[in-house]
Amino acid sequence: MIIKKIHIYGFGKFVDYKQELTSDINVFYGENEAGKSTIFSFIHAMLFGFPAKNQTTASYEPSGSSRYGGKLVIELPEI
Repeated sequence: MIIKKIHIYGFGKFVDYKQELTSDINVFYGENEAGKSTIFSFIHAMLFGFPAKNQTTASYEPSGSSRYGGKLVIELPEI
């Protein structure tokens, strides 16, 4: 599976964030608190499910946006 595009409607500090991934290897880098772990948590939530309201895991609900979630565009290998 290859992730081609990330579109975050609202997740943590990101609102309407779009990123197109263009190669086999992509590196997210930046200062502390730039959002690298938040992007990783978004991808994890999209693949394995968002935490339920009653779980103690951080849900990353956006503070200023009513939309929560996003989408991933993926490419699957031919079988």
